[in-house]
Amino acid sequence: MLHRGIKFVHAAALAFSAMLAFLVVSDLDERMILGNRAVLVVNESSGSASGEEVVRTLTEFVAARGAVIGRELPDLEDSEGRRHLYLAVGDPQSTAASWLKGDGYPRFARQVITEVHPMAELGNRDPRGTYYLFGLRPADQEVVAKFASLGLKTTVSHPLSFFELRTTYADSMLAGAFLVVALALVTLTGASVLLSAKAYGVLRLHGASCRGAFIRDLRQLRRFWLSAAGVLTALVLTSLGIFNGWASLGLYAAVAAAVAGMLELFVLATHAAVLRFTFRAPLPAALNGEVPALPASLTAYAVRIPALLLTVALLASVAAASEDLLERRQAWETYAQVGDATGIRITGSVGIDEIPDMEQAVGRRLHQADKEGQIIMAGRLWLRALFRKEIPGELLVVNEAFLAEQPVLGPNGRRYLPEARQGKGACAGAARLLVPEHLATHLPLFRQGAPGILSPENPGRITSSDIETRPMKDGQQIFAYTPGEDTNRDGSSADRSFVRDPVLLVIPNGSDHLTEVNYLAFATYNQLFFPDPQDVRDIMREDDRMRTYIAALLPVKQKAALAMREATYSFRLQLLELAAGLAVLLVTAVGVCIIHARKNAQTIFARHLSGWPFAATHRALLSAEAGVAVLILVWLPARTWWTNQELTRNTARKAPSPWPSAEFTGLDMAAAVALAGVTLGVVLLVLNRFHRRIVARGSSKA
Repeated sequence: MLHRGIKFVHAAALAFSAMLAFLVVSDLDERMILGNRAVLVVNESSGSASGEEVVRTLTEFVAARGAVIGRELPDLEDSEGRRHLYLAVGDPQSTAASWLKGDGYPRFARQVITEVHPMAELGNRDPRGTYYLFGLRPADQEVVAKFASLGLKTTVSHPLSFFELRTTYADSMLAGAFLVVALALVTLTGASVLLSAKAYGVLRLHGASCRGAFIRDLRQLRRFWLSAAGVLTALVLTSLGIFNGWASLGLYAAVAAAVAGMLELFVLATHAAVLRFTFRAPLPAALNGEVPALPASLTAYAVRIPALLLTVALLASVAAASEDLLERRQAWETYAQVGDATGIRITGSVGIDEIPDMEQAVGRRLHQADKEGQIIMAGRLWLRALFRKEIPGELLVVNEAFLAEQPVLGPNGRRYLPEARQGKGACAGAARLLVPEHLATHLPLFRQGAPGILSPENPGRITSSDIETRPMKDGQQIFAYTPGEDTNRDGSSADRSFVRDPVLLVIPNGSDHLTEVNYLAFATYNQLFFPDPQDVRDIMREDDRMRTYIAALLPVKQKAALAMREATYSFRLQLLELAAGLAVLLVTAVGVCIIHARKNAQTIFARHLSGWPFAATHRALLSAEAGVAVLILVWLPARTWWTNQELTRNTARKAPSPWPSAEFTGLDMAAAVALAGVTLGVVLLVLNRFHRRIVARGSSKA
């Protein structure tokens, strides 16, 4: 009879495939319009054709070829939750054409709303941006040639192809979840086959070969697998029908089938390998459920030790992620007070040659808005990267409007306020460099580097008299208007809405110290904000170029809410990975105990009769597990030390640190101690159960 653990593995593989496919397709639906054959990005234009000419030409082209081409634009007011698809339809019977007939775009997930319009409604917009090809014709190169005839340079990609999907998700958390779950399923498969060693010994006694036993298992598994697949398919179809009306069902099915296929291959290969391994034991030993002890133990620990180290890291990550979520919820109270303040999204559909023109046009207009008191600036720079020294923390480049909104205190507890400036020289006053007291020793370095921060192209135009230095009270946390995870130097997504003890470089509103390039850079990184969104709309209405370069508004509260949602999603995935990692540890603990008990059943029984204590009876296994527990305890400190040694070598070469120094926190230590205790505890419990069974039934029944 097939072990029930094997059945559970295959059912879990199917269920996980359905869940992972849902997460992947939901993520794709947020990234792009689904159902496309190819994506064309137009990032350069010769200017030989206006937006209206491009729309007219594409409409005529698709009509002649029976094709469908769409262009995506973000919603100006809600770029994170709404987008617009403009379609030119040459095939009225196509699926995409039905979206214009009142059916609307069939969104798979619920995070982003897609509104569909005829392409003629684009009017005279700049033609650069993202386009989609739907249907089987025409060929990609024919479409590229048509764009080229309009003076538009395009790049083509196929983001829904297998190879591009693999590249997109290779380093993602979803791929990590897949690998950890695959490891858990493979481990459980091996343990289930080992638990059936006696049954396989009986089959060998009746003349069955290893191949014959494997085929027998597959036959017994087939009926269960088909039943499980049928039940799961019915459940998924019902759920998706209720949730999204079976939108993008074909893509979902393809992803689920691909994931399930890979997991099933791993599981079946493991089943065959472990089965072959059990058949190597002598027949009398096999009838007692024994397997070759040394190779089996080495294999179990080859899986167990990496899984332990991975789980330690996962446990620390989950603890850090839960702490981060708590901090985000606390920060939300401050975000709720910023009103309708918004950042701006700068378009990425600009050729390299046009970037200088965009810097001048956008930078000059933002500079003027700063003079008029319309913006709050909160540029964020890492001190380590700026000064190439191990100085922790950030430098905030802010204007005086920032000081009017956010409290910044001096050592005496008095708040720094905007300077009263009047007349023509109001924008030409000195910048103020506010330095926390504990960083006072670096003041000369900060003062020397400030001109290069304000004017990278020509720092010499800013003299020392243009920079005033003031002390700041230690221990302050300054609100920076964004979670800041996009600029985390360690690649993490930790919330940095509040910056602890930053250095502040305060410039007068609209100061000539700051160049147009700086204004554009801060806007690009969402570090420049308009308290009144109407000011942005007025800028776009007054200058057509701004309509081209400003793609959308980025409301501060909306960005924070989106970051919270993504952090929650990431936390749940980490919990899934941790659960799978713990399952691997549990299964391998059971596995090593099975191998030990069955190989040494007679010895254990004899030692019990001789009065040996439990610890002495199983000293070999307990010594190995104690070593594993010690490895868990030293792994995180050792990894932290190694990371910091790499930074030290970088510093010795006078190279900038690629990441901040690692820290081993009390939370990390608690996670390691908890995992070591749980791991050793599980082994003791399982081993005690096998010990009692051997004592109660005798060595032959182990």
